[in-house]
Amino acid sequence: MSVDLSVVVPVYNEQECLPELHQRLSAVMGRLGRSYELLFVDDGSCDRSLELMRALSRRDPHTRYLSLTRNFGQTAALAAGLAASRGQGVITIDADLQNPPEEIPKLLAKFDEGFEVVYGVRANRQDPWIRRFCSEVISRFLKVAMHVSIQPDVTAFYITHRRVVEELNRCPERTRVHPVLCAWLGARTAHVDVRHERRFSGKSKYGYRPLLVRAMDLITGYTNVPLRMVSWMGFLFAAVGFVLAGWAVFQKLMVGTTLLGWASIMGALGLLGGVQLLAIGT
Repeated sequence: MSVDLSVVVPVYNEQECLPELHQRLSAVMGRLGRSYELLFVDDGSCDRSLELMRALSRRDPHTRYLSLTRNFGQTAALAAGLAASRGQGVITIDADLQNPPEEIPKLLAKFDEGFEVVYGVRANRQDPWIRRFCSEVISRFLKVAMHVSIQPDVTAFYITHRRVVEELNRCPERTRVHPVLCAWLGARTAHVDVRHERRFSGKSKYGYRPLLVRAMDLITGYTNVPLRMVSWMGFLFAAVGFVLAGWAVFQKLMVGTTLLGWASIMGALGLLGGVQLLAIGT
């Protein structure tokens, strides 16, 4: 059954936050005067998160939940939630309450103006400086490599139109980067400033290792920068091999001495290795 709005929440070991999150989400969504559903996606939690989701779904007819068989990561949990959502507008929000549910009306007001995707931008980001720095670097890299402009303080707190959600569900990418894919799909996007608060309870489950892995996925999966680098390396090796072979021939013809076997081996290695890298890069 279709509803006006879906709220998708990826959850991994957030038993302390879930009751407060559900209460605040229900209060906000109830005041909007639209039909809605709250869809919690358990990403292989090993605490009482899944148990709490089951209890919430039994008590609240607006609440549903999905349970993944193991911890696949936030991106996979969001993809599963988008695929199971039924709303004409789909809101995604983290379970740690750093993005207050009370900011949802801001997203919705911009969404009602006709935009297909509206992102929340952290107006007073509470993350450590190293995380802010990494976000800035990734944002600048995407702008140069893909000509996609993504604000460094954009959050996983956004609303997406059903048309775009259906297109995203058809995308085969294992690692989905929502802003990049929406830009590629040509979705009409907008940004609004939202409050960013400290975690309600517990510690972040998204450390620096997943951040590094995500950055590498962006570089290798969404740009051709690695292939360009391989092509330039191939060109360099081929040029060095050609120069070395030419120098050895010059030494033999003009000077009359050269190291036996050296010219043929180094020239062949440089030229053949360079040609192989060029073929891989192109």
